[in-house]
Formats: sequence, C-alpha cells, structure tokens
Amino acid sequence: MNSELTVRGPRQRKWPPVVAFLSIVIALGASLPLIDLAISSKSDFAVAASFIAIPTSFGLWIWFTMLSLYDRELAFWQLRSTIGAIAFFFLSGVLLIIWTLGEVAGALLACQILAVVAVLTLLIFNWLATRSLLLTLSLSSLQIVGGLVAAVVLFIIKTTNRTPQQESLRLQEEQFRYQQHRDMMDGFGR
Repeated sequence: MNSELTVRGPRQRKWPPVVAFLSIVIALGASLPLIDLAISSKSDFAVAASFIAIPTSFGLWIWFTMLSLYDRELAFWQLRSTIGAIAFFFLSGVLLIIWTLGEVAGALLACQILAVVAVLTLLIFNWLATRSLLLTLSLSSLQIVGGLVAAVVLFIIKTTNRTPQQESLRLQEEQFRYQQHRDMMDGFGR
C-alpha cells in the first residue's frame, strides 16, 4: 500500500495582475478613440464596430480583474473595500442630490472630501488584500467606476422623477431665492 502524502506547493498564478492592469489601459485607450469614431463617422459599420468594441473592452477588463482576484483566492463581493465603495459613493450621490436641490450650501465640498477619502480608503484596503500594485489600481478603478455609475443612476432617478407639482414648487422656490438675492444686492447698491 502506497502511503505517500501529496504535498502541494504554492498555487501557480495563471493571470498575473499585469494582465488586469493592461486590460484597463486597453479598455480606456481603445474606447476613447472609438467613441469619437462612433460620433463623427458616417459609416454604419464603423459605428456598429465601435458600439461592439467599447463594451467588449470594458468587459474584458472586468473579467481579467476578476480572474486575477480569483488567482489570489479573493472574491470581489467579499472584499470589504467593495462594500465600502458602494457605501461611500451612495452617500456621495445623496450629497450630490442635496447640493443640486440647493438645500445645503456645503454639500458639494462634503461630496468632494468624501470622494477623496473613499479613493484613498479603496487604495489602502485593496493593497492590504491583494499586495499587488497593479491589481490594486485595477480593482480600485473598477470599484470607483461602479460607484460612479451607481451615483449617476441615483442622480438621474432623483432628478427625473418629479411630478409637475414638485417641479412647479421647485421653480417657485428658485424664483423666490433669485428675488431675495436681487433685493440683497440692491440693498448694497444704495
């Protein structure tokens, strides 16, 4: 009877982090000229090719980042930084909506400070989880893009779902503020 123990060495990494980082460079480097081509071209083929290549390049970036995480035995949704990114950018989106409605004067500054803190936190926590600079940059970029998309969607939903009564009330408030500002400025001129 053979009683040899099988000893496994360190797991071979199939997808080095440089692949994930290069895929983001390719996604951005290919997408920006293709967007210009899609807008300015008269050719239907060029427009169709652009609209196929852009999501494909971003999909490959996401795929290779996930494969690099998998090689390190990490999961995207189990990382604390992913949940933190969602929370940070959700809160930032709420502050952005408050700022656009004009209810709080310092909301834009708070939104900017929160975004800087979020990015720094992502970089630190992703570095601690991956111990790879290129994978940290790719993963943080992916989390930031996801958070920004969520914030933009939240902003669009909030600003487009107004009833006519809400829009009328908003316009009345805006006219009232404008009149107050004019009265104040007239008081300085006298």
